[in-house]
Amino acid sequence: MIQRFVIFLAILLMYSQSFSQSCGFGCLGLSGVYGGYSIEKYKLDGLNASLNSQLTMLGNNENVFKFDEMRGLRFGANIFRAKFSNFFITAKGFYQFLKNKQGTDAKNSAGKKLMETELTLNHWGFGIDLGFPLLSFINLKIIDGGVNLYTSEVTNRFNFNDKSIESTYSYSSMTTGYYLGSGLIIELIKNYVSIEGGAYYQLISINNLVDDDGNKFPSPDGKTKFVDEGGISATVQLNVGISF
Repeated sequence: MIQRFVIFLAILLMYSQSFSQSCGFGCLGLSGVYGGYSIEKYKLDGLNASLNSQLTMLGNNENVFKFDEMRGLRFGANIFRAKFSNFFITAKGFYQFLKNKQGTDAKNSAGKKLMETELTLNHWGFGIDLGFPLLSFINLKIIDGGVNLYTSEVTNRFNFNDKSIESTYSYSSMTTGYYLGSGLIIELIKNYVSIEGGAYYQLISINNLVDDDGNKFPSPDGKTKFVDEGGISATVQLNVGISF
């Protein structure tokens, strides 16, 4: 699937370059870098159930942990944005930082939180969007979709009386996910600076993570998934481009 997607990107790049002369100056506008902020939803029922079960074993019967939302910065580049008379098409890549940290209010005798968990779902993303201009300074992205390559990690910290135990679990390789959505591009300085916003649905499923000793998490028997499925996400970013 990833190989086909890369081949598709290469064909689009060749296609856009072959038409660059007929489009005029700025046809490949907004090839450049961008930075933004994302809020993403995930279904993590198995993870939450496992963490709350461990907390119960420590003597706290409240369901404290509820991981379902991740937030973080995004940095990337529009490889090209080919603009034609009635539509535009973009190929892009980015790196997304996502983190969420939660813990119980219950503390040990030293005043440290009884249990804390830090979750990261950083990923590389490669995508294509297709749209058309609504007004002279507003463009609509009809379709914005692509592939995400996730690295996953969970760190659990337990603080007993005068002892602290930390366990880190991760996935041995990248996990493939997909996203599909749409959005708007508001041009502040035509072909050079714009604000871009989008709403997407993430498709992803991740099985158990593993520590250095081979212990699985969130379930030793491997029946409970780390990420059950994806959800809705939203991103706002600032594009700074160069016209060719």
